[in-house]
Amino acid sequence: MKAESKPIGFRPDAAQPFDDRCLSWNHDAGTVSIWTTVDRMKDVRFAGSPEQLKTLREYRKGESDLVHRDGMWLLIATCEMPEEPLFEPVDWLGVDRGIVNLATTSDADDFQGRGLGRYRRWHARVRTELQARRTKSATRRLKKRARREQRHSTSRSARTARGSRRRAPTGR
Repeated sequence: MKAESKPIGFRPDAAQPFDDRCLSWNHDAGTVSIWTTVDRMKDVRFAGSPEQLKTLREYRKGESDLVHRDGMWLLIATCEMPEEPLFEPVDWLGVDRGIVNLATTSDADDFQGRGLGRYRRWHARVRTELQARRTKSATRRLKKRARREQRHSTSRSARTARGSRRRAPTGR
């Protein structure tokens, strides 16, 4: 197989990396300037929460990636955050993650997964109905639902972890 036999192509979901030579940021105006193969695209607006924009202004360093996902163009910037000072714990709390109970602490506190199981069963039923339709709209909605389920699961895990930390002994 010769290299000329297949044209060079990029995956539709791949990220296009830009370094500081090809992409410049104007934080005051909230715009970026991107150097493309044709010419330079100037005054391309970007947005974010105030905390994200502050972090971007103070800690952005290195490469940025341009990604096309769900019909939107996203610019993902690399930020080098300073390391926080190490925290010395006074006491310990063990957490066992399981199937029936989401988590059980060494203080014998259980975090039940009944609500999460019911939520997952409901989403599985809706997912089955959408898959049976086999339409373009159903496929789009399935993709959106998958991301929503992932965010919900991550959020629930974080809330469970925060709940177990709140019950942790303080050593005072």
